[in-house]
Amino acid sequence: MPSTYTDSGIELIGDGEQSGTWGDTTNTNLQILDRMLSQAGAISLSGTTHTLTVSDGVLSDGQYAVLVFGGSPTGTNTVTISPNDAQRVFIVKNGSGESVILSQGSGGTVTVADGRSAIVYCDGAGSGAAVLDVSSAFVTPAIEDIGALTPTDGNFIVGNGTTWVTESGDTVLASLGVTATAAELNLLDGVTWTLTDYNTLTATAAELNALDGVTWTLTDYNTLTATAAELNLLDGKSLSGSDVEIVTGTAGTAGDIVQWNADGDLVSYGAATQATSAWEAGTSTTESLVSPAKVKAAVDTLALTIGVGQTWQDVSASRTGGGTAYQNTTGKPIMVSIQSVGGNIDVSSDGTNWVELFFMSGDRTIPRGAQFIVPNLHYYRLRTSTNIINWAELR
Repeated sequence: MPSTYTDSGIELIGDGEQSGTWGDTTNTNLQILDRMLSQAGAISLSGTTHTLTVSDGVLSDGQYAVLVFGGSPTGTNTVTISPNDAQRVFIVKNGSGESVILSQGSGGTVTVADGRSAIVYCDGAGSGAAVLDVSSAFVTPAIEDIGALTPTDGNFIVGNGTTWVTESGDTVLASLGVTATAAELNLLDGVTWTLTDYNTLTATAAELNALDGVTWTLTDYNTLTATAAELNLLDGKSLSGSDVEIVTGTAGTAGDIVQWNADGDLVSYGAATQATSAWEAGTSTTESLVSPAKVKAAVDTLALTIGVGQTWQDVSASRTGGGTAYQNTTGKPIMVSIQSVGGNIDVSSDGTNWVELFFMSGDRTIPRGAQFIVPNLHYYRLRTSTNIINWAELR
């Protein structure tokens, strides 16, 4: 009776066969068994195809329990297990630099990506043989999602309700329901409270989160003299608005001042200073701080009063009574005194529209006088008289 072979290529010696030579066959069979049980074969790939053969009665690559793919394939490499009626189980490790597709017939195939491993079963069903990924049942989709994450130092794995993602820093804190940032929490690093101090705090997380944004330093915390009981006076307080701004140190509107209201709370009182237009109008009753510059401006305004810093000057030689207009450009009001025989005295704010102040009527031979004030930038003139006795101005 001739020899037969198993799917792994082990030769089964027929009765009475191989007299005197059966030892060689047995040794080969034992080597095949050794490969199937514990040995790993290095399979060098090239190009895009490779045939992995399970040979009868001789050692072959298809008999290894572990297939370690290497080499330099030029792309995804299809490895065909031959023959297609051999049932085999392989542990596959792919380090070839390309994906490896394991195939046996027209049935299903298994793709092992570069750097990944798998346990596969070849069903040996002939032309329709398929290769199945047995190890795919070992890993759940959730584990696969976690395995696909990049292991960045300092990241945490967090479920987002759909899949697993990595988070770090303040994003992790937010997922834990903490609104303070890592930098703000680190302000507590080195704080010298005892466990008893912490355990006697009755404030809730929401109330503690009112500290979100506080920029105290470690020195600020360690110089606190208030006890836990005193701090617990804030327990249950619903701080809002300007109260929270004062507790958290959030800046108010630039230039504002604060005052105590009827409830004993500090609230914004508005702008600390008034606009120049408000000072000039002089009607606002809002309390405000006064800068030295505004005080000086008010004093300077008083200095614009007529007679302050002025002297009487005889300007007769530079004036005429023929209707020539003159403008006050001194920067403050002046007083004008005119003596003439006859004539009319006019004033104007724009040099176009004139108002008559005096008419020197009566005896045309007797001098008459008039005095009047001319605001800054206003105009004045003596009309219909050229007989000026005296023209003086306080300027």
